[in-house]
Amino acid sequence: MNLSNVIIFAKGTSFMYLMIASLYFLFITKDRVRKILGVVLGYWFLLGLKNLVLISYDVSLSPQFEDFLKLIDLLAVPLSTAFLIELVSPGWVKLRNILCILSPFIVIIILFLLNPHKNNFETLFITSIFFTLIIWSVLVYKIPHYHKWLKNRYSDAQYLSIAWLWSILFSFMLFYLSWLAKCFIFSPEIELLFHFMVPLLWLIVCYFIYKQQNGIKKIVDNDYIHSIDENGDEEVGGKCADDSIDQIFQHCNFESSLKELFEKDKIYLNATLTLSDLAKLLNTNRTYISTYLNNILSTTFCDYVNEYRLEYASKLLLEDVNASLEIIAEMSGFNSLTTFRRAFIKNFRCTPKEYRSSNKMII
Repeated sequence: MNLSNVIIFAKGTSFMYLMIASLYFLFITKDRVRKILGVVLGYWFLLGLKNLVLISYDVSLSPQFEDFLKLIDLLAVPLSTAFLIELVSPGWVKLRNILCILSPFIVIIILFLLNPHKNNFETLFITSIFFTLIIWSVLVYKIPHYHKWLKNRYSDAQYLSIAWLWSILFSFMLFYLSWLAKCFIFSPEIELLFHFMVPLLWLIVCYFIYKQQNGIKKIVDNDYIHSIDENGDEEVGGKCADDSIDQIFQHCNFESSLKELFEKDKIYLNATLTLSDLAKLLNTNRTYISTYLNNILSTTFCDYVNEYRLEYASKLLLEDVNASLEIIAEMSGFNSLTTFRRAFIKNFRCTPKEYRSSNKMII
C-alpha cells in the first residue's frame, strides 16, 4: 500500500468518525454542551466530505480556488473556540456571540473573493492567524476565571480541576500548527499526520467532555447558570454583586450563623455542598457569602469547606486507627480518596498515612 492510499484511508477514517460523532451528539444526547459539540463536529464533517469529494473525482483546482478552500477551512477555528468558551462560560454560545467571533474570518473570505490574488491571500491569511491568537488569548484569560468561579461556589474538589481544559486547548493549538504546516509545506507525510490527528483530537475532546461534564453536572447549580445567562453577572435577591463590603454587612449579618453551621451542624460533611445550599441555610444570597469569604477571610468557598473537612479527617485518623483511608475520606465529606489525599498533602505537607503514623502518641 503506497502513501497516497494511506492518506485516502486516513481521510476516510476521519470522515466516518466525524459523521458518527456529530450525529450522536446532535440527536442522541440532550445536554447543551454536547449539542454544541455536535454542531462543531458537523462542520468538521462537512470539511471532511469536501476533501473526499475532491479526491474521489480527482478534481483539478485553480490556485485561487485552493486558497479559497483554505480560508473556508479556517472557519473551523472560531467555531471550535466558541465551543471551548462555552465550556468556561456556560450560556455564552448565542447567535450574536457566534456572529461576532465568526465575523473577522467571514470578512477575510469576502476580501479575498474581491481580490483573489496570491499576495492578498497571504496578507489575509496572516491576518487570520492574528485573530486566532486573539480569540485563544480570551480562552487563556477565561480558564483561570472559570476555575475561580467553580471554587467560589462548589465544594466537591473532585470536579474542580481545570487541567482537562488546558489539555483541550493545547491539543487544538498543536492541531492548528499541523494544519498550517499542511497548508504551506507540500509533504505527503505531513498531510498523513494531519488527517490522523483529526480523529485523535476529537477523541481527546469527547473523552474529557464525557468524563468531566458528567461530574460537573452533578455539582453545577443550573439556576446560577441561568442567572449568568440573563444578567451577565450574579444577582440574587435584588442585591447586585457590585455592592461594597459595608453594604453587604448592612443587609445581612451571617458570620455567627456561618460558624454555627460548620462547627456545630457540620454541614461540610455533605460531599455535594454548594454555595447555593449554604445561602439557603443562612437565608441570604450567594453574592454576599462569596464576597465575605473572598474579601474578609481571603479564601474561596471550596477551600473554606475543605479546611473543616481536613480538620475533621485529621481527628478521625487518630481516633480510629483501624479505619481505612477510603472510609476516612467518605466520612469527612470527600467524594474520592484521590481528592482527599491531594487536599491533605497540600494542607498538612504529608500523606494521611504519614500523619497518622507520626501522631500515634497523641491517641
